[in-house]
Amino acid sequence: MIHIVESEEMKPILRALTISLLLATAAQATSTAKELIATMTSGSAAWDVRCEAEDALKNLPPRDVLQALLPHIKGMPSPIIWNSGGRDFDKRAPVEWQVFYAVSRSWNKSVKALPQDSGGALLLSLLRRAETTEARRRILMDLTHRWVPEAEAPVAVLMKAPDGDLTVRTTAALALILHGEADYHNLLVQYAQEGDFSTRKRWFDLLSDPRHKKHTGIDPQIVQIGFDLILEDRKVSPNYIHGAYFLAIKTGHYIGEEFKPDRHKPQYQGKQGGLTESFFADTVINAMGWWKDNRNEVEKRLPTRQTQRTR
Repeated sequence: MIHIVESEEMKPILRALTISLLLATAAQATSTAKELIATMTSGSAAWDVRCEAEDALKNLPPRDVLQALLPHIKGMPSPIIWNSGGRDFDKRAPVEWQVFYAVSRSWNKSVKALPQDSGGALLLSLLRRAETTEARRRILMDLTHRWVPEAEAPVAVLMKAPDGDLTVRTTAALALILHGEADYHNLLVQYAQEGDFSTRKRWFDLLSDPRHKKHTGIDPQIVQIGFDLILEDRKVSPNYIHGAYFLAIKTGHYIGEEFKPDRHKPQYQGKQGGLTESFFADTVINAMGWWKDNRNEVEKRLPTRQTQRTR
């Protein structure tokens, strides 16, 4: 056995050697991750070979796997849709869908393996490098479970981007609702009052989320937005009641009211145990009846500008 005497002269050399070894090891792991991912995502590789590559990724540091996977986080293949039933089930899927779900599984397993208290720092660095909408959305959702305070500013930038993807913006908003130190409520209300119907509905869904309501209580502005959307949905889709029905349910939950009638009444019993259309229609009628009775009281508590907007 060789013993190295660590003299003062040797310490800088040993430190340099240690750092070089660590860097070389990290580079080798990253290279290995890239090679395995290249195999896993190759459309020409055999099924078993791709599965072996996916399994081998579990043995590598999650940091290296996530960094190498980032360029492969993309939207769903098109045009057909394949609903995954697990890897064995997916063997029957088109190859592009097999690859899509393999990437998703590998990403999720690596994120789960990150330290709960410090994994967010890596996710934040990945968010800054993400180039696709799907990658940003996925990392933002992961950050909701592994948050770090330094993420607030860049996440807020994504939420506020007027031309940004709506899913990215609303996912960023969810992360800020759950973890942000600043108060974004009024800004979110503003977003829910602007744009087309679909855009306003997405922001309303977020504002009426119980996790947001827990911090803000019932805001009359959100109540008004909910009923405005119900009315607008009936105008946009007069022959389709279900959109307004779900808005009525969500608005009712927000204000603590149940608008659904008794589903067990004979008039609501459809064929094969289903419900008749009148059940959904009556839910909307009940919601709008509540709004008719309580609208004036709600509007009294609105900011002046909002009260004027409804007149």
